[in-house]
Amino acid sequence: MRLVLTYLLLFATINIMAQVGKDTIQLHSVEILQPTIVRNQSQMPLTDLKYQSGKRLSDMLSELSSVYVKSYGVGQLASIAVRGTSASQTEVQWNGIRMNQPTLGQNDLSLFALGMQDEVGITSSSGTAAIGGVLAMNNSAKFCNCSSAEGTLRYGSFKTFQGYGGLQYGRGRISGSTKVSYISTANNFKYRNDYKPGRPYETQKNSSVKLLSFIQQFNAKIDTHNHISIYLWLSEADRQLSPTVSKPDSKERQEDEAIRVMAQWKAKYIQLSGSLLELGFTTAYINEKLLYINPEANLNALTRTQVVRNTFTSHYSISRFDITGNLNYDYEQASVAAYQQIKKRHLGGVQLNARYIFKNNIAIYLGLRQDILNNQASPFSPSLRIGYVKKIKEKHSIYLSLQGARAFRFATFNDLHWVPGGNPNLKTEKSWKGELSFLYNYSSLVNISVT
Repeated sequence: MRLVLTYLLLFATINIMAQVGKDTIQLHSVEILQPTIVRNQSQMPLTDLKYQSGKRLSDMLSELSSVYVKSYGVGQLASIAVRGTSASQTEVQWNGIRMNQPTLGQNDLSLFALGMQDEVGITSSSGTAAIGGVLAMNNSAKFCNCSSAEGTLRYGSFKTFQGYGGLQYGRGRISGSTKVSYISTANNFKYRNDYKPGRPYETQKNSSVKLLSFIQQFNAKIDTHNHISIYLWLSEADRQLSPTVSKPDSKERQEDEAIRVMAQWKAKYIQLSGSLLELGFTTAYINEKLLYINPEANLNALTRTQVVRNTFTSHYSISRFDITGNLNYDYEQASVAAYQQIKKRHLGGVQLNARYIFKNNIAIYLGLRQDILNNQASPFSPSLRIGYVKKIKEKHSIYLSLQGARAFRFATFNDLHWVPGGNPNLKTEKSWKGELSFLYNYSSLVNISVT
């Protein structure tokens, strides 16, 4: 039985590593209907979210993973890049819904606080349109006749405060959770100013950060097969933008606000033949505002984006074969002064994935994807993956995989419409990816991978 579970876990998806070493960090296991998230059971030490709650997501990724996080200071802009790609080539997901802003095509990870989601994982997957990789954040629905509370308080140098509190409650078919996080720091550290004679020590100015996040989750079991979840995620940030060494008296600042509402339906049906049918539908509305203030330039630049994303997923499995289909439709709208008018667009797509596990421990995975932006079709994106797992003696196992895939990225609103510099005739970015991976595992003590 243990060997069968090992086969299923290894064949569910393929771990993708960067060069030699880990490029995947998993906090808890990720189990959602979307097949694009790696269900990797291997854990790094001390990566349980309950020990990290209240920290910034960008800080945790820098400390506990090998992915590259580009940060402009504590609480300032932070972006992720997987396997040498850019932040806009890395997809950020929340419960399977794409979070990337339609203006920049990326997200500021310093605005996300740990503990607001139950699971966080990073992977490079051929099952998505992301050229680089996927950062997945998920909230799980838990049903129990119980209640619990947790909290975390931290205080550190430069008046840094991190606070987190969470409530979990349930009764019968109803459950929910309430979480709140607050982070603030003055960032008033001392540094040596090499631009001045004598290289005097000075105190950093105009660098304070405040971040407040709140998320409310409600779950309900309709019957033994169906359940729904509703989420409300609010966040607000007020950040002073650190001046440069050559211009230490800047008064620039930035205000960020976000309202995210999501509804999910999931269903699971087990047939008498042993087959399993899973269905899911997710719809989300995301409203984000960014206000850049520069008193010296008499500038108040407001950027507002509104996004509606919808995904329908079906998954059918029987014996050694399973197939998954996804349909999605998105609407994006951006209001930016540099565009000179409000920009809108529609995105749709279909994806089909199939997997078969042979008796000789070989699995074949085939994926097909086609998206449409307004009247523009994306490059047809197939993917093929072959994996082989072998149990050696009792505790030793090896895994080999070979895969190839095509990926793409539509141009962002800024790429197309920013004045000056935007080009409305930009073509879709596209890429081919291929890799060979080897993984060795000894019980739960040793895990070595080379890609």
